[in-house]
Amino acid sequence: MKLMRAALFMVLVLSLLVIDAGAKSKAKVLADRVNLRAGPGLKWETVGQAAVDDVLLVVKIEKEWMKIVPPDDVDMWIYGDLVKQGVVQGASVNIRAGAGINYTVVGKLNKDDDVEVREAKGEWLRVAPPKGSYLWISRSLVDLDGPPKKIKPVRVPVTPLIPVKTTVIEEPVKWAEPVEPKVAKPVPIEPIKQAKPVETAAVRPPPLPSDEPMPVKTNVSGTSDESKKTGVEGLTIDTSHEQGRTVTYKGALKKASFVWRRPSKLCLVRYDEGKAATVCYVKGNPETLKPLVGRSMTVHGKEYWVKGVRYPVVVPVRVVVAAQSDGGR
Repeated sequence: MKLMRAALFMVLVLSLLVIDAGAKSKAKVLADRVNLRAGPGLKWETVGQAAVDDVLLVVKIEKEWMKIVPPDDVDMWIYGDLVKQGVVQGASVNIRAGAGINYTVVGKLNKDDDVEVREAKGEWLRVAPPKGSYLWISRSLVDLDGPPKKIKPVRVPVTPLIPVKTTVIEEPVKWAEPVEPKVAKPVPIEPIKQAKPVETAAVRPPPLPSDEPMPVKTNVSGTSDESKKTGVEGLTIDTSHEQGRTVTYKGALKKASFVWRRPSKLCLVRYDEGKAATVCYVKGNPETLKPLVGRSMTVHGKEYWVKGVRYPVVVPVRVVVAAQSDGGR
């Protein structure tokens, strides 16, 4: 009877334990110079780096990447005309991974929000990571330390144990004859394959376009050696024109009609007596340009000429949308 009471008490105690994990997790960095990226993947820009034993606050966990709050020593960028004396002037202002509209948006600020300016570089400001900005880190390079677990009691109905009557058998028990055990053959163990190392070295972000015309050299095949640095990679440069010239064009952003060897899916057009005339092709960040299709704008950027194409290709450095706040710049 005492044994039944002890068993019932243990069942009751174990049924009252429930784990509550509502707090955010923290992650400890396992290697040195681990990249902090603008998105969950190696294709996204490297915004900063974390050192070994750094502790990061985790916001979201995916299969191979974790979304974290950026450390204070990371630099982010904001367009300079939207900040005056450390206060944001526009509505819904983008915080970017680099100094240019082609870089990924890593956070947003509202009007009258304070921002810590660290340095002015051309038209852009280097700032401290504001509240609401996030970066990503590879899960394989951190040790996830979960939140403190809280235990709260929960009442669970317990069914009492019912004693079972047993019958004693007085007949002698016949023991089985001993059988010689069979020894299994040893199985060879394959060596453990080590996982491939994950990138930890720093990756330089793409260089910012210069304010001066960029001279372009052409190799034997006619493809520019500098095209990958200027944003027109994969295109054949026409050396009979000046390349990398700083230009300004006005017009409406439209989807380019399907033409063989078209250098971009977007173009700038100007309307003359109701007829649309192409001004130039626009080649930049699709995530930034696609929402602006159909809008009138002024494009400041670098001009390049491609063989077999009638109109120039412009890589934008700054875009001013007509009749709209500069908050989304």
